[in-house]
This record gives sequence, structure tokens and C-alpha cells, in this order.
Amino acid sequence: MKYTDAGLNLEIYAETMAGILPLLARTWDRARVVTAPFPPRKGGKGSGGFASLFDFNPDGRYKNPVLVNCTDGVGSKLKIAQLMGKYDTVGIDLVAMSVNDLICTGGEPLVFLDYLGMHADDTALTLEVMKGISAGCVEAGCSLTGGETAILPDFYAAGDFDLAGFCTGVVERDAIIDGRSIQAGDVVLGLPALQLLESKGYALHIVGRGKWAPALLAGYPWDVHVQPNGLRQKIAQLRQLRRACSEYEYGFDQRENAFLLPVSISSALEMRMAGLNAVGVAKEGRSPLLARAEPWATQGHELTRYWDIACRFVRHVGPPPDEIGLRVPPGKEQEAAQHLAAHGVHGRFLMIAPFAGGRAATADKAEKKWPGFEDFVREAPVRLGLPVVVCPGPGEHEAARQLYPAAVRIDDCDLGVYVALLQRAALVVANDTGPGHMAAALARPLISMMGGADAPRWAPWGPNVHVLQHPRQNDQVVWPDAEEALSLAERLLAETT
Repeated sequence: MKYTDAGLNLEIYAETMAGILPLLARTWDRARVVTAPFPPRKGGKGSGGFASLFDFNPDGRYKNPVLVNCTDGVGSKLKIAQLMGKYDTVGIDLVAMSVNDLICTGGEPLVFLDYLGMHADDTALTLEVMKGISAGCVEAGCSLTGGETAILPDFYAAGDFDLAGFCTGVVERDAIIDGRSIQAGDVVLGLPALQLLESKGYALHIVGRGKWAPALLAGYPWDVHVQPNGLRQKIAQLRQLRRACSEYEYGFDQRENAFLLPVSISSALEMRMAGLNAVGVAKEGRSPLLARAEPWATQGHELTRYWDIACRFVRHVGPPPDEIGLRVPPGKEQEAAQHLAAHGVHGRFLMIAPFAGGRAATADKAEKKWPGFEDFVREAPVRLGLPVVVCPGPGEHEAARQLYPAAVRIDDCDLGVYVALLQRAALVVANDTGPGHMAAALARPLISMMGGADAPRWAPWGPNVHVLQHPRQNDQVVWPDAEEALSLAERLLAETT
């Protein structure tokens, strides 16, 4: 019995492996990859070890780490790749499917593994697929440390292949995202784009990820739908919305009728499979799935990028608004007043948002939590003469009690009430998170602690935003101390008395 009898050609396999190794090596974090995967065997052919070693915490940055694991495939996008004869982008989407799930927990992607099953050895196809996987790992900042290539001639038909990906990451236990703050902040930055569409006469039916979306957008006359899990369910929801719109408007199916803020290929595929004519950015090789693909602005603030694609959709020319104008959901102002009264807060107060899930979208995944928050909250009530209010989200209550005993803790408010509380605050002090974006969108005075984040791209958008951020020293984040924040808070409160 020979390898060739089972469909495996060792010479072709060696050629393929020689091409794969550089694609893996370009993704490695050299300070963390302990042993390179696939060391050469004696004689230089084939590959050796079947496991790689990775040090996820070499600098001790994680004090209470939790591992995050994800796996996913690309589904029917493989068939699209085959029909187009283009295989160097489907690997990018493979990485994105797992990494996107991972980062939603606040985790940092660390390592990625792939599975490629096919009918017979095909060096050209394998290397094209691996180019995409390698590019996706570089973009995601995770190390491609190995994988499996299965040659199964009795299982896969000639020309067919399958892909699966596996990603492992890490998150600090108290930085695990509950899904409320960061996603809400992202939606806030997209509001001017949505309001532009509305101003041009469009009746908006919004499909958003997360159960928080209807609550956050309850102040607008839009139909907001929570996107379900699973590709089949997502497509069914979009088809139902398409049928409803077609019944309402004659000719709906003959025009561009969907607008995509997400930039993933999966979002474009869902629209296409639902029969919608979507307009979105040309990214991740998804242009053939769109009715119209527009260029994605490579620079600028994230709000202006969303605004730019909305302008292209409606063929509008003009700058984005200076103020977002987030609306407080109906009835929530009264509920917020009741919460404050029940906790003995009358008149002006300072609100803090000291929690932050995940790390900054920087190469070094910089910490997003301002380390001076405890000292600030300890001194603020006396120094500023105002009560300090904190509204912890799910899983944050015990940390709020232990870290900020001087603050008034409101534990039982929903997202709509949270927005109303931000609206009432004389001043908000926040990390680089969703609450900061919401406060800025309400035009409230805000001190935003950006740490190592890319402020020109991600700073909260509004006329009363004050970013506290120092230049890095020796590539290390330099945070402001509590005294600097207290001095700025004194000045801002005096200006708004």
C-alpha cells in the first residue's frame, strides 16, 4: 500500500508545503510563537511537528485571562469562488468569520488554524486559498500557526474542496464585552448616514445585530429588526422584508433597494441571496454580490466613512453634521428622573463610564481602561461638589461596588434609561467605549479617555468632546493622571454652570 494509492502525492505535497511556509511566517508574532510550526524533517522534504506552541501572555499584560475559541466555515461562498475562478479572497472571509465572533467578546485574536479538504493535491489552488487566509490573519493581527490539508478522493468530487477555520484568542475576565456598549457606540456613528437617507425620502427598515438596537433607536420613526442567528434565518428575514416593501412600493425590486453599512462579504451575500439590490463598499472581494460597489474611504473618522458611503448611495455632496443629535427614547426621561430621585440624586451630577470591553483597534491592542478612574472617583464628589453616578451593565455590578464605593450606583436601568441619564448629566467621563459615543451624540460635555486608541478615527463625535490623550513614549501608552482629569472637569463644569 503506497501513499499514491490513497490519492496523496508526496512530491506535490512537499511543493505545496514549501509555498505555504512563507505565507504562515508573515503572520507570526515573533515574541509569542515559541516554536515555528511545520519544522522541516530530516532531508528537507515534508513537514515535521504537528503542533505549534504559543505564549499568549509573554509580557504579563493579562492578569486574569480567559481563552476565547471560535470555529466557522464560509458556506456557499466556496461555490461563488469556484464560479468566479477566484480563490485568493475566500480565505480572508474564512478568517473574518471566526475573528469577528471572537472580537465581539472583547477578545484579542491570537492564533488561527485552517482545514482544507480536497479531491486531490492541487498546489496552485492551495496556495491561492492560503494567500487569502494569510492576508486575513495579517489584517486581524493573529498568527497562522498551522492547519490540516486532507486529500480525500473518495469523499470530495474532482474540483470540489471545503474550508474550515479555528481561532483562539484571550480576553481579560473583567473586560469581557456584554454587547451593549461597544455595538451601541458603533451604531451611533452611523446615525448621520441613516438620517441622510431618511432626509432623501427613504422609509428605513433597519436590520441590526444585537437585542439593544430597537431600544437605542426607539426615538426614531424607523422599523428596527433584530438580525437572527444562522444564515438561513437571516436570509428568510430579509426576504420577508423584501416582500413587504414590494407590496408597499411598485417597482421596489427594480431599483437599488438596500444599503449596507457592514463591510463583510457575508453581509453582501445575505443581501444577494435574499434578492435585494444592495449598495455597499468594495471590500473583501464582495463587489460581484452588490448592485453597486463604491470605494471605501481609507482614512478619516469612522463617522465620515459611513457618511461618505451614504452620500454615494443617494448621490449627495456635503459634509457630515457637527452634531449627531441622538434622540432619547420616548418615556425614558421620566424613568431616568425616577431612578435619580430614588437614589437621592437631585440637581446636577457627574456620570462615569469606567468599564471597557476588549482593547483598542491598534497593532499592540492597547488597553482601553483608564487606570486613573479609581482615584478620580474617590476625589470627585468633594473636589467637584457633585455626586458621581455609575450605571454598571450586565456582569459589571460587583466591580462597580468594589472599585467605586464613592459613586451612586444605579443597577437596574435599561439602555433607553441609560441614554436619558447621559442626557441629564452635567458632565460625562468615559473610556473609549459606547457610552462615550452616546454622550457625545447627545452633545453632553464629555471627557474621553482614549489611551492608545486612534483618536482621529475613533474619538467620540460632537461639539463638546474633550479628548485626554498623551503621545506615546517608547511606543508605550501614557495615560493622564486623575489630577489632570479633575482640573479639566472643574473648568468644564464652571463653563456650564
